[in-house]
Amino acid sequence: MKKKRFLRLFLTLVIFILILTGCTDNDSPERNDTVIADINTTKAVSHEIESEMAYMKVSLPILEISDNTEGEIQPPLPESWAYLSAGRTHIVAIGADGSLWAWGGNRAGQLGDGTTIDRLSPVRIGADYDWASVSAGQGNWDAHTAAIRTDGSLWTWGRNSEGQLGNGTRANSAVPIQIMPDYKMISVSAGMEHTAAVRDDGTLWIWGSTGFAANGHGRGTSPISHGNTPVQLGEDADWVLVSAGANYTAAIKTDGSLWGWRGDEERRWSPYEDSVTRHDTPIQIGTYTDWVSVSAGRANAFAIRADGSLWGWGDNGAGQLGDGTRTSRSTPVQIKVSSNGISASWASVVSGHFHAVALKTDGSLWTWGVNVHGELGDGTGGRGWGDRSDDRHSPARVGADYDWVSIAASHRYTVAMRADGSLWTWGDNQWGQLGDGTTTSRSSPVRITP
Repeated sequence: MKKKRFLRLFLTLVIFILILTGCTDNDSPERNDTVIADINTTKAVSHEIESEMAYMKVSLPILEISDNTEGEIQPPLPESWAYLSAGRTHIVAIGADGSLWAWGGNRAGQLGDGTTIDRLSPVRIGADYDWASVSAGQGNWDAHTAAIRTDGSLWTWGRNSEGQLGNGTRANSAVPIQIMPDYKMISVSAGMEHTAAVRDDGTLWIWGSTGFAANGHGRGTSPISHGNTPVQLGEDADWVLVSAGANYTAAIKTDGSLWGWRGDEERRWSPYEDSVTRHDTPIQIGTYTDWVSVSAGRANAFAIRADGSLWGWGDNGAGQLGDGTRTSRSTPVQIKVSSNGISASWASVVSGHFHAVALKTDGSLWTWGVNVHGELGDGTGGRGWGDRSDDRHSPARVGADYDWVSIAASHRYTVAMRADGSLWTWGDNQWGQLGDGTTTSRSSPVRITP
């Protein structure tokens, strides 16, 4: 009798282990359909083992599968990532398989997982595999997010106090909601309290309020509300790309011309616009017509021309433009890294709030600006605002690798991807936005492990 019970116990344990092993298989639509069944079977086997142990008077730990969010089973991370976006307290990313993931602060539901629980590690948003691009908003602790699916449909979620979700209400949403269902979008960007998007017909749309924190220390004297549903900005139909920063928005037209605007009624700082009148419509930046990308930050912006040259303009009080000075610029100034003034060839650039991150075409990674939280990733910084000795006013190399392929940055932190698909983060981690399972800030890149 004892031999039979031991044999039965052994077989039960084998089944239990096989089920748990199956739960760690790569995520797929077919696999998702069997997860719940596996969990139920696992629970049943767990109870059977417990009964056997009680009969044999053997005390061994039994694994419990929890139904609450703390014990939820997450599918494995994608092997590679197709899109990264960093908000002030959260990151949203799209896997190479089209799946959507988010982590970090979640006070307004900006992660989109149906809760307002902060996440210290990436969580899967929904079960779809058709996400094409995403933008994490620059709001303080309660931001919003916008994304486009492969069919061109536009979705928003998170904070909605100023109508930045564009669904006709001012109510927050912790799950993605579709807006403008009759149109297809090619570009979308979430700012602080507003969102901007480009339709497939080349028209530019905006909603929410612009001009918040226009002086860097609070709201502008007269922010402009664009309402809680999308409205067309101007009548031009030749836009291809838009980037909404915290207090500044920039866009590029099909002819390669560059445009920008603040969106408040009175200029309060930083002479990057010559007029002190209302700025709720785009103003052309310079006369070049070969711009290929642009990134708007808190109060400045960076853009890259077709020849690979990098340019910045706007607020530079902390040296965040990277031109070696702390002088604000009303027109774009070229950012160079070599002592002889020869321009480098840049592939991409992202503007954080007080720092910037860029990739050269050779795959090397460069950062500059404020480093009080270690956001530059060179192993220094993290001393707080009382010690600015580790700031960089010109681009500085991060490490010696040539395999960086994608970057994102926001307030106090940075995220980047290598050619092998691995994801790395560094800087401030107060809300778990680094995604490493902790709230410990990092001054050097740390990998987000599967």
